[in-house]
Amino acid sequence: MGSLAGVPNPLQVWRMWHKVATTDELYRDFDWFGKIDTDAWLSVPNLRRFVQFYDPEEAHYMGHTVLHRWGNMNSPFNLGCGYIISRGALRRVRPALEAIPNTPACSSENACPALCVDRPGAREDPTMGICLHGVGVVPDNTLDEHYRQRFLPFQYNDHYNSMKYTPNLAADWYWTLKPKGIGDMHHCCSPEPILFHNYKAKLYKTGNAGLRDEFEAFEAKWTVLDNRPADVPPRPQCFLYNPEHVTFPFDEHRNVKKPPTNQRIYTEEGTSPCRAPDFTEYSSLSIPGV
Repeated sequence: MGSLAGVPNPLQVWRMWHKVATTDELYRDFDWFGKIDTDAWLSVPNLRRFVQFYDPEEAHYMGHTVLHRWGNMNSPFNLGCGYIISRGALRRVRPALEAIPNTPACSSENACPALCVDRPGAREDPTMGICLHGVGVVPDNTLDEHYRQRFLPFQYNDHYNSMKYTPNLAADWYWTLKPKGIGDMHHCCSPEPILFHNYKAKLYKTGNAGLRDEFEAFEAKWTVLDNRPADVPPRPQCFLYNPEHVTFPFDEHRNVKKPPTNQRIYTEEGTSPCRAPDFTEYSSLSIPGV
């Protein structure tokens, strides 16, 4: 799933998930597994408060979902800045990860950009999404009842002050197919955020100490104490999208009708299907018509 710049091939990121998925005792000891970038702030208490409403034996895949590769690559996925998968999802994707070392690698990212295989230059997050989708694991909806994000891929100040949705951004990779009413600017973020990201420049400039001060301020502002009753999130369902903007047909597992050649497609009926989005529990705080 892509080598890090300057890092030898044996340290490719997919090997991390392969190691985790094939270590049997981890299934006994842990319910949830995550991949978090080093320049991200993660609130473990807020994450714990959120996932308590989900069964880890079921296949869950949580993070910030982007849909710009869904229509052409059959690849809705969660951004690699930080995502969580359940024990059930890890167990289901294990055979696909175990098969990678014995599957011929592609010569380049462009040679097979939508397959669950090893290839140089591939980004980890869409590839993990492809591997999961191939075994029927689709990104969960993690928006709160006002369409606010819990997993934020950029800095808090960027989301809060700069990232405003307008109709001309409908095709932007970040905004593509996001549901009507999606929160932006001052309505960007859940009051119990789980992750903010993209603090690498600050990390390089101020070092761990400077970033630690900012992250400690985040802890004081957003981390919710366990003794406060948790707000029940909307009922679990697959990722939300804007039906008015989807121009391609897809099945109950969110597979497009014309997937890429040789991509593994999950088609088992009656197993965790994704129904049409249910918006009955949601109300937007953003500008009407977004």
